[in-house]
Amino acid sequence: MVKALSALVLAVLVCLPVAAANIAVILGGGVPDPAGGPTGIKSLQFAASRNSFTQVTAGNYFLSLSGDETPTTTRANHESEVTVDGVYSRLVGLSTKDIGGSGDNLVVELLVNGSSCSPDLVKCSIIGDTGDERSCPLDTDTCDVSAGDAVVYQWDLAGTGHPSSTYASLSIQFQADSGNKSLLFSGSTNTSSADRWIPLQGFGDAESAIAQREGPAPLTGSLTDFVCTVEVTPTGGDTRTLEVFEDGAGYVTAGVDCLIATDTNTCTPDTTLGDYTQGKLYVIKSTSVGNPGASDIACSLTLISDDGGFVFLTAGDENSNETATEYWRPGRNDTNWTDDRPRNSMIAGTAFTATDFYCEVETPSGAASSGKDRAVTFMDDATGTLTCNLFETATQCSETGQTDSVAVDSLVSFEQNPDATAPDSTDGFACSLAATIP
Repeated sequence: MVKALSALVLAVLVCLPVAAANIAVILGGGVPDPAGGPTGIKSLQFAASRNSFTQVTAGNYFLSLSGDETPTTTRANHESEVTVDGVYSRLVGLSTKDIGGSGDNLVVELLVNGSSCSPDLVKCSIIGDTGDERSCPLDTDTCDVSAGDAVVYQWDLAGTGHPSSTYASLSIQFQADSGNKSLLFSGSTNTSSADRWIPLQGFGDAESAIAQREGPAPLTGSLTDFVCTVEVTPTGGDTRTLEVFEDGAGYVTAGVDCLIATDTNTCTPDTTLGDYTQGKLYVIKSTSVGNPGASDIACSLTLISDDGGFVFLTAGDENSNETATEYWRPGRNDTNWTDDRPRNSMIAGTAFTATDFYCEVETPSGAASSGKDRAVTFMDDATGTLTCNLFETATQCSETGQTDSVAVDSLVSFEQNPDATAPDSTDGFACSLAATIP
C-alpha cells in the first residue's frame, strides 16, 4: 500500500513501467519484468532543484539526473552519459508546496540525446489549481537507453504564481539490461585549471581540498566505463585529465582515468576494472596541462557490485552545526545541512532495502576523552533506521548489522544529531548508503 505522507501533505507521481492490471503489484513494491526484458539489477537516481521555482523564469530549463543543482537553460551543462544499456522508469516528482494557481505548472521530462524518450515519454506534470498542486498523475512510461546516450531532465516552468521557498525533488529507477550494474553520475561547475576534487556521485562545485569531496564506499565491487565531458574545449596544446582516486593515494587499481586532449571535449570511456572496496574513500581529481580554462564537467561511471546493490552518496564542504539536529538529501553536494527535513528529503519511487551505511568527516567530533559525539542516521520518513556514531577522534563510522525496508513514497534523508557535548565543527562531511531493489 502507498504510504500516506500526511505529515507533509504531499503527493507524487510514480511512472510505472507496467500495464494497469499490475498496479496492485506495484503499490506493494514489486515490479514484474516483461518477458524478454532487462534482467540486470535495479537502482535509483536522485535529483533536486537547488533553487525555488520563483528563482527561475518561465520556459525550458535543464537539470541533471543525479545531485542537487540550479536548473539552467544550457542543456549540455547538465547532461550525463549513460555507460550501460538499460531502461529508465518510475519517475517521481515531489514539491514541498503547491506550485501555484491557474496557469501555473511544472513539467519535467526525461530527454535522451536532446529528444523525448522511446518507446514512451517519461514525464512528470504538476498542474496548478487542480486540487493536487504537488503531484503528477500516475503514468506507465519506460525509456530505453544505450551506452553513449546523453540523458537530462527538461524542466518546463509556466506561469508567475509560484510561491517562494518551494523546492522540487525527483527520483527515477534504472535497470541495466544485464548484470549487477548501476550508474554513477557526477560533475562540477566552473572547474578551474588548478587541481580540483569532484564527488563520485552528484553535481556540485569542485573543491581544492580532497576531504570536502571524497566519500566512503558502502559496498564492494568494481568501477569501470569512466568517461567525462567538459563544457570548455582545451585548445593550443592544453589538456585536462580526470582520475578516480582511492583513499587519496592515487589511481584506483590500474588507473581509471579520462584524458581530454586538446581540441576535444571528451574521452574514450576507460573500461579498466578498478577496485571499489567497502569502507575506503573515493573521489575524482581534475588536473590540467597548460590552462584549458574554467569549465563545467560531467562524469559517468559504471558500478558493478559484488552483491547486487547500488549506492547513494552525499559529500559536501558544509560547516555542520554543532548543537542542532539537521538533515541532508542523498546525492546533495556543496550545500548546507538544515533543520527542514521535508526540503532535505528525496521521494522513493521504488521500494528498496537499505543495508550498509557509512559516514566520514574531515574533522573529528573532539579530542580523546572529551566525550564529544555526533550521531548520523539514515532516515526513512521521520524514523531513524541505520545509525553510526562519530565519537571523539573517529573520522569514519558505519552501521552494517541492520537493514531497513523502505516503502514506496517514503521520504529519505540523512540526519546528523550532535549530542549535548557540542562536537567540534567539520568542513568535510560525507555519507553513503548501500541498497537493493527486490
